[in-house]
Amino acid sequence: MASDPRRLGQAPQDDEDKLLDVFNCVEQLHAADLHRMLSQERGEYRFNRVPRPGLSPARVSPAALALALPRHVLGCLLSGQPAVPPDADTATLTSAVIESSSHFDHIAKALTLLTGLCELSFHHRGLRDAVLARPEFGSQLVDAANMVLLAVTGPEADVCTAAAGEQARVQAALDRAAIVPAALRALAFAFTARAGTQAVAAAVGGVLDWQAICEAVLTHPRGAMLLEAGFDAVRTVVLAVRAALVGDTDGAAVYRLAYYAGAALELLSYMVVTPLFYHRLMLHDPSGAAPLRLVLACLTLHDTPLAAPPFARSADRASSATASKLVAVQPPYCTEKGEGAAELLAARGFALLLMLAECEDPSFMDQVSSNPATRRLADHVNNRAAAYIGQVLLRPSTTLYPAAPGESQMAINTLRAAELLSDDSNFRAGLIPLLAPTAAHLLASDPDSFRSRWCGGAEAVAYHQEDDILINSVSMASLEVVQGYERAAASAFPPARGKAGRALRMGQQLALERGVLLAKLLVNLHVFVEGSCSPELKDAFVRRLIQVLRSPPAQATQRLQTTLRNLQSLHQLLAPFGPPHAAPEQQLLSEIDMALMADLVARISDALRQSMQPAAAPAASQQQSQQQSQQQGQQHEEQQGQREQQQGQQQQQQLAGHSEGSVHQQHQQSTDLGSADRTMLDANGLGMEGGEGSVALKSEPGVAMEVDG
Repeated sequence: MASDPRRLGQAPQDDEDKLLDVFNCVEQLHAADLHRMLSQERGEYRFNRVPRPGLSPARVSPAALALALPRHVLGCLLSGQPAVPPDADTATLTSAVIESSSHFDHIAKALTLLTGLCELSFHHRGLRDAVLARPEFGSQLVDAANMVLLAVTGPEADVCTAAAGEQARVQAALDRAAIVPAALRALAFAFTARAGTQAVAAAVGGVLDWQAICEAVLTHPRGAMLLEAGFDAVRTVVLAVRAALVGDTDGAAVYRLAYYAGAALELLSYMVVTPLFYHRLMLHDPSGAAPLRLVLACLTLHDTPLAAPPFARSADRASSATASKLVAVQPPYCTEKGEGAAELLAARGFALLLMLAECEDPSFMDQVSSNPATRRLADHVNNRAAAYIGQVLLRPSTTLYPAAPGESQMAINTLRAAELLSDDSNFRAGLIPLLAPTAAHLLASDPDSFRSRWCGGAEAVAYHQEDDILINSVSMASLEVVQGYERAAASAFPPARGKAGRALRMGQQLALERGVLLAKLLVNLHVFVEGSCSPELKDAFVRRLIQVLRSPPAQATQRLQTTLRNLQSLHQLLAPFGPPHAAPEQQLLSEIDMALMADLVARISDALRQSMQPAAAPAASQQQSQQQSQQQGQQHEEQQGQREQQQGQQQQQQLAGHSEGSVHQQHQQSTDLGSADRTMLDANGLGMEGGEGSVALKSEPGVAMEVDG
């Protein structure tokens, strides 16, 4: 800030005048091309001809401006200046024309200018040594960024969320949301210089070394606290996006809010790629609550009254207080005005969860499940994820309900998270009662449609080539998985050429991954490892799956046959990418996965045979009874003229008694079968059809299902 506010209105007396109106510099330079404005005179860098209202243009030292900006941000935040419209205090501080909509907007511009100055210094060693290499600059910037993030998280959080839902006040939410990615971006650029010469060299080429940046930030004493504040600040912006989607805010404002949330979430995701982040975070907060709260915020974007496309909340509310009915509808979908914002943010939330789950020693998933401070949060994340998984699995055909922007990104990341959660003993038990009915309805769907959507078919390829970007974890392990799918898709599909070839290859790759992830979800829910969960959960998934497939009883055989056919189609797609057909480095499924898939097919086959036996037994018994009646009738005719009337009456009584015994025997068999079936259902212990988490398909064009709300 200006060292002497009384002199702000005076013109400099010479080129060496040290007066610096930071307010004016921020308003004039935040969107300027700093490279073109920079000049070097007598070995010093200058910005010539910086406009000043009513005065001659000023010469500004970029180094002095950069060093002043962190303190300027702190001063604006604490004082609420510049006031809009300007008040008496503003007039004493600057004569600049304030075009910002609020002091938060001015802070965002100041942080943007600071980022530009840092980027400029990458190309000029003198500036880098004068600014970025100075320890006090880094400390002041950390203090300023931390205060900005804490302000959004604390005092301004309610204002941001409330204003986001009203078009008349949405600018207040936009101003507060904009400072979050601006602060994180300024930190990343400022700490690049402290990350080493290689990081600087990469930045000159336009690429930031995020692992080096994260390590440089975390070596600062307040680095972990800063990133924790970042998680909570981004969460506030995500909740503001949801408020805007639900409220009367127009689409342009929703999109801008979502842009700020997505940019901030992406920056945070890049900053957590190093193992050092996880260990520092666990030392600062062993529960890992801050990142988990952010993940949960992303997964609540489609909560009531919203829904993930193509679904909408039905006016016919479910009887259960914890469930709500979803019905597929035609566009425009309920999140339409966000232009895919909610779907992309949900995808980013799942990607962040996947990235955090890669951390081990101790496992992040174990930590959040075992710590009392986050156990309920973890359960909420699991339930929200199950709701998304159910909507993705039972999404009707895109030929009937077109895909929404960002929807396929959300779908693939949902399936990735489904594999993660179903493979973790902390979450599997909670997913089984929620997803077994969903899986049953999916596997019992039309075989042609199932192949097209889940077995690398044309619909899956077209669905996943809609988006130009791929939101994924940015860790090395995740990148290796992506490369594995690229190689597998190249061998599974014909080569794609032409201008649309890249999008087609992406669609093929994700269509293959989609099938693999479905198979892994099924086998993960089917697996039972001794000691990993309670004994009563052994075979719980397959029992519940078969129970739903047998309802209604009249369609049990047909549904089991369809399920078996669809599982065989899925196995046919994946067999070339598992042992023994694929080399170990090219395998998409392990030997255990393939064995569990084969076991699941065998269990469905056994259930199919059992369902056919009760239907065959009464028919055979009836045929035998008819044959006996015919034989007895012939015998009766032969002896009718030879026996006395009394003997004939006695034989008729015997015949009647025999028939009554046969009927009684058939009734007893039926009763025994019913008792055995009820015993199996009671032993399941997971609830009947229509319970919590169940899914009920209706005839097209409507698809209704109950999910955890």
